[in-house]
Amino acid sequence: MIFKRLLAIFTCVALVLGLVLGWTFLTRGFKVSKVIYPYCSDVFYKNRFEKGEKATLEVLSQPFVFLGKGCQIYAFESLDGKYVLKLVKLHRYRIPFYKRFLSGFFQNRLLSAEIKQKKRLEATFAHYRLAMERLPKETALLYAHFDPSCRIGLPAFLTDRLGRNFEIDLNQTFFLIQKKAVNFKDKLLLLQQEGDFAKTSFFLDLVVGHLKQRMAYGVFDNDHPGYARNLGFVQNEAISIDVGNFRLKEKPSAEDLQKEYFSCLKQLLHWAKKRYPEAAQYLREKYRVED
Repeated sequence: MIFKRLLAIFTCVALVLGLVLGWTFLTRGFKVSKVIYPYCSDVFYKNRFEKGEKATLEVLSQPFVFLGKGCQIYAFESLDGKYVLKLVKLHRYRIPFYKRFLSGFFQNRLLSAEIKQKKRLEATFAHYRLAMERLPKETALLYAHFDPSCRIGLPAFLTDRLGRNFEIDLNQTFFLIQKKAVNFKDKLLLLQQEGDFAKTSFFLDLVVGHLKQRMAYGVFDNDHPGYARNLGFVQNEAISIDVGNFRLKEKPSAEDLQKEYFSCLKQLLHWAKKRYPEAAQYLREKYRVED
């Protein structure tokens, strides 16, 4: 009898867990509540900034369809395929209810958790501001809204992966508008299929030039494992698609620059060895990057 009850409880729990995980997979976890904030805390005002031409906001008059998600953002592609709207995952910087409840018995732990979350949000603001101020061309970023006091006159019309439509008040969220790029990996695999190695070498040179330009501004990328995934092309220009892990070094040493340079190139080589051996050989020979 007890065994049957335990089995029934286990089955119910497994069923609920399966439904939750299945729904999260289908929607990629997107919910409107995750990208809006109920109030403006002091950290928003301490680090607020607004950057970009107001005329850029006209692109928001068209619908945006779910494109994907990153560690820090949800991305939506414009109907004309030219732009990406990136909404910050603000729920990552909120303390979950269960943690607040458990921390209620230990006030110092709650305070520590709040300070930690604020620091994480401050860092996120700093990364995006760095990209907008120093590397707008190298990131294809057109507009950044991180100041609640700057009012946005247009809402955003979004469609998620299930085809559900949402209207979001952009005055209650933080967002970036970026030109739509072709992913580095997709571009090189397409060139491989076409057998056009001359273009492959051209685009590899663009990427290395882009890397050198970023380093010239003293901007480093903490996400080396995702380096190849975070690169893209807008026509004949290489860009960094994901800027959420950028950091600034005002006076990097020669050792710092060399380490950053070869760490990034090794990530390209690591991917090319598996998927595009000719590209890997090109990187070895021209840029002297080793396995």
